[in-house]
Amino acid sequence: MGVRVFPLLFSPPVLRLGGMVALSLVPYCLIAQVGSAVITGVVTDPSRAPIPNANVRIVNEQSGSVFDLTTNEAGLYRANSLLPGLYTIEAKVQGFTVAVRPHLRVSTAQSLAVDVTLELGSAGETVNVEAASELTETQSSTLGQVVGHQYIDNLPLPNRSANSLVSLSPGVVLIDPGQGAENYPVFSVAGGRERNQYFELDGGSIGNAVGLTRSQQVASLPLDALEEFRVVSNNYAAEYGHSTGGVVLLTTRSGTNQFHGSLFEYLRNNALDARNFFAASTPRCG
Repeated sequence: MGVRVFPLLFSPPVLRLGGMVALSLVPYCLIAQVGSAVITGVVTDPSRAPIPNANVRIVNEQSGSVFDLTTNEAGLYRANSLLPGLYTIEAKVQGFTVAVRPHLRVSTAQSLAVDVTLELGSAGETVNVEAASELTETQSSTLGQVVGHQYIDNLPLPNRSANSLVSLSPGVVLIDPGQGAENYPVFSVAGGRERNQYFELDGGSIGNAVGLTRSQQVASLPLDALEEFRVVSNNYAAEYGHSTGGVVLLTTRSGTNQFHGSLFEYLRNNALDARNFFAASTPRCG
């Protein structure tokens, strides 16, 4: 039996002694994690005229991280390098009410456009704008699919390699789900050659220059460490290259204001294991 605990805000050295597991939770200094998502937009008045020098605050609802911005002369604001998650946008300026847009979901490598209109009134008044549906992607012509953490958490993966879930994306043909020490899945995207994808982790390249004999990916994350990933199959943005197939953009999990952990167990025995189609009986497990 294997047991694993993965707290997000602590580093857990694990000492395994036979069937016993001893855990030591040691706090360490957190390093700022850089994401790949963007929130941008225009702040306007009721006549749709842009408002310069408006104060825009973007808050990550899970971690409480705050980004304070000021609109330019065209009323534009832009927050780069954001982690995926739920965000609240608050815009205010003297002579107008405060506008709040809560619960805006941003995914890996997404550029989300959120325009804010301020109403005339006191700065002590707040107008909450609730969107009933997700915002339409208007900032990019890229074709891609996000595989979120709900899939990573709940779908069975015998090799515990979340990257095997690339097969959930349209246009992906999985050739080998990955096995052995490296655990690299082998797949083709949109008819491209296998092993010829470009990989990024938290906005940085993790591609292998020698991609002819094995997959170009040089890091295969465990399920516990991966938040989500996006598979881009066509119309790549200008910042992506080095690929004659698809682009795979991965984001690691980040800390929140709540303590989280995970636990898994492998159970293999003759009673529950399935028999190989070509085998006469189920294999015996020690």
